[in-house]
Amino acid sequence: MNHQIYTITKTLGLSLLILAANSVHLFAQATPWLGVEISKHSKGVMIEGVIEGSSADKGKLEPGDLLTKIDNVVLKSPKELISYVQSKPVGTNVKLEFMRNLKPQKKIMKLTAKPSEEEAISELHMNKPMKDYALNVFAYDPITKSVKNYQTSVSKIKKKSIVLKFWATWCPACLSTHSLINQKLLNNKDVEVLAITNEKDTKAITDFIITNKPKFLIVQDKGYAIRKEWYFSAIPAFAATNQKRVVKYIKLGTVDTMKKTDLITKKETEVTVSTVDMSFATAKK
Repeated sequence: MNHQIYTITKTLGLSLLILAANSVHLFAQATPWLGVEISKHSKGVMIEGVIEGSSADKGKLEPGDLLTKIDNVVLKSPKELISYVQSKPVGTNVKLEFMRNLKPQKKIMKLTAKPSEEEAISELHMNKPMKDYALNVFAYDPITKSVKNYQTSVSKIKKKSIVLKFWATWCPACLSTHSLINQKLLNNKDVEVLAITNEKDTKAITDFIITNKPKFLIVQDKGYAIRKEWYFSAIPAFAATNQKRVVKYIKLGTVDTMKKTDLITKKETEVTVSTVDMSFATAKK
């Protein structure tokens, strides 16, 4: 079985495949989706994951289902499934034939309008506890002027609030946000910033740390264990929790302006998040 994952962006080792097709409407085009993660299989297309609230979720598809046909068209690859779905408008009912636990199954489901990427990710994570990810951390030690590497997890972090920043050493847009993080986040003793990269080149990471001496922690996510759960198709991207470790902020892309402060969480003991300038602060009485 070939577990190579096919995606539109081809950015992640395992990422959200949005099965989309254009449908002409009076004022705008809408794009339908199934909302599944898929991979190539010798006998069809394997479902690796199902996005909550999607057509696939409502149709009760499950990870491990092996898609063999759509509307009687034999599926030999993920690309064929994508091509077929792209030929259909929003609202189309499609018949899926698949194997589940070696037993043949059939389902009819309607292709619904695809939410934006941030909306889709929000459906998965917003207002939900952040998972206890295992962390392979690299950090600058100002005493020895060297790079420390150690293993930990989210649950072992003492600071109350977590900010995830998805980035890479080769990404100029990502690097431009580092100073913003230093200015807005790191002065807050209750916030821990985890800069997550899936780069396999450890030397590139350590060289970056020695050169830039970041105050935040860099997490090497070699196996996409963290990134694959967030489905961001581009970097930089951000997610943040309040002090109860509940996700309250999700943002894809860089920040355009820092002139305004629009805090969305103002309860005492919770970290407040700016929807404009990525400011984080603890609300006072």
